[in-house]
Amino acid sequence: MEEENQAIQKTKSLIDQYMEKLQRLFMWYCSVGDNTNSNKMPQTKFAKFLKDCKLVRTNEQLNGLSLTEIEMIFTKAIKKFNEKPSNNEQNQSPILKKSLENKESKQSRLEFDSWIIALSMISGRLYSNKDHDNALLTLLDNFIMPVYKKEFQEESGEGVMSQMIGVLQDEEITEFMGKIHKIMLNYYYCYSDSKGLMNYKMFLNFCKEFSIFPDLCNKTNLHRTFYALAFIRNKVVEPSSVISQNTSKDPSKSDQEFLDDKLFIEALALCALQSKAFDKECKPFEKMMHLMEKVMQSPGIISVKKKLGKTRITNEQIDPLIQLKMAYPDYFSKKFVKNEPLQFNDFFEGDDLLSKNLYGNK
Repeated sequence: MEEENQAIQKTKSLIDQYMEKLQRLFMWYCSVGDNTNSNKMPQTKFAKFLKDCKLVRTNEQLNGLSLTEIEMIFTKAIKKFNEKPSNNEQNQSPILKKSLENKESKQSRLEFDSWIIALSMISGRLYSNKDHDNALLTLLDNFIMPVYKKEFQEESGEGVMSQMIGVLQDEEITEFMGKIHKIMLNYYYCYSDSKGLMNYKMFLNFCKEFSIFPDLCNKTNLHRTFYALAFIRNKVVEPSSVISQNTSKDPSKSDQEFLDDKLFIEALALCALQSKAFDKECKPFEKMMHLMEKVMQSPGIISVKKKLGKTRITNEQIDPLIQLKMAYPDYFSKKFVKNEPLQFNDFFEGDDLLSKNLYGNK
């Protein structure tokens, strides 16, 4: 077992330059269809991953893997990674043995290290004329990394930063983002942690409850947007955390990447800009306004009210878009007219107390 562990570490050291990208790719395929799973890959998702990498045998890809070979590699990789049962386990009663077998069957999924082992096996199968190191690197360069680039085109955050800089050059949009920051701050706190930060699972949960995902933005764009902005935050705010992330090889620790409230608003803006649900002729400002209309009329508003215990129904329902309608009357077909203009806190019914209680005065 010690020799196998050494082999795993040698392989991981060899592909260290790819490690962060491989972790993201592994987490992405684990989470397909299961947003709560980011570190266990069943055989069906492993097969999908290989198909996307064009490693499955087809009429066009004759040198690919057959379904039988995929199943064998999947099983062998798990067996190589898992420890052998001890003598005590082998001498257990039939009932306990049955329990252990059930436990093993439930754990028949690839973890990150066993996934790396599977890739190593595939490289040996496809490039039998090369040594182990060259075979694995060739597999990564020719088949794995192209899929990564397709799913995460802006993995470094530089592309997202360029896009945001272009958007922020428009004074109207800058002013608009300032207004929605004020409007969304209290909702943000309901989905962030005790430090006022939001990890990917929190962000995805917000997007689901506020009708952004999958209505306006797909998971690929959400994932790419979040991690690109989190990357920027780590570079600017917490440069030391980048070092710790690069030395960490455990995808289950991905929750260490966060957005703050300002980057959260930028993420919403990027979701609007990347959305294909809007007309192609829509200007950036219009897309962002459409997203806000969707958000403020979503079930998430009611969900936040319930979390805060605000279940009382008033005689007059106040439009949650009131601030935007007052600030941009020309955009809306019907102007909101009121003798005494209401402030956001007036119609939020004191929900801002949540942020004051949890985080102090902000």
